Amino acid sequence: PNILLITADDMSYSSPGFAGGVAPDVTPNIDRLASEGHSFERAFETASVCQPSRQSMLSGLYPHNYGSAGFFPMTDGIPALPSLLGAAGYTTGTINKTEHMLPAESFNWTFVARRSKNTRPGRDPKALAGALRKVIELAEDQKKPFFMVVNSADPHRPFHGDRRGVVRNAKEPSRVYGPEEVSIPPSLPDLPGIRTDLAQYASSVRRLDDAVGECLEVLEEK
Repeated sequence: PNILLITADDMSYSSPGFAGGVAPDVTPNIDRLASEGHSFERAFETASVCQPSRQSMLSGLYPHNYGSAGFFPMTDGIPALPSLLGAAGYTTGTINKTEHMLPAESFNWTFVARRSKNTRPGRDPKALAGALRKVIELAEDQKKPFFMVVNSADPHRPFHGDRRGVVRNAKEPSRVYGPEEVSIPPSLPDLPGIRTDLAQYASSVRRLDDAVGECLEVLEEK
C-alpha cells in the first residue's frame, strides 16, 4: 500500500472537531478522515516534545530504548521505518522537521524537500502538499509504492495572528477565529487573554486542517 503520514505539531487531542473542537468547524478535513477511518482514544505520545515523539513513531521504540531523550538523535544503527520501507522497495519522502528525525542514516529518505533561508514550508499548506505530489510522481517514475511523511509546523507557537512571533511564508488560514468563538477547556479560566490566545491557536489548527485538505486533493488527483 501507499502510505501517507501527516503529523501535527503541539496539538491536543480535543482540538479537532470530531474530538470536541476548540472552535466551530475548525477541522473539516480531519473530521472527514475520522468519519471514514479510525480514531484512537487511548493513544499517547512517548514524550511531550517534538524530536523524541517523531523518532519513537518512526522507530517503534521508546526514547530510552533508542538511546536518547529530549532533542537528541537516536543512537547510530537504529533502523527507522523509512529506511526499512526503502529496503523493501518503497520510494520514501518527507518535508519539514527533518532536523528532528536523526541521524539521517537511520531514515535514509529517497526524497527530502529542502528549505531555503527564505522559505519555511511548515505553515504553507500548498507547499506541504506540493512535496507530497513530488514524491508520488517520483514513485510513479520508479514504479514503486510510496511512503510520505508530511510534517506540519501547526499549531505550534507562534500562533496565527500573534505579533510576538512572525514566521516567514506562513499562509493565511481558510478561517480566522475570534475570541468569542473558542471553547475554553475546564483547566483554564475564562479570561480575555485566554480567549485571544485560544482564538489564535484555533486559527493555526485550521491551517493544519487546510494542509490536510490540500494533501487529500493531491491523493485524489494522483
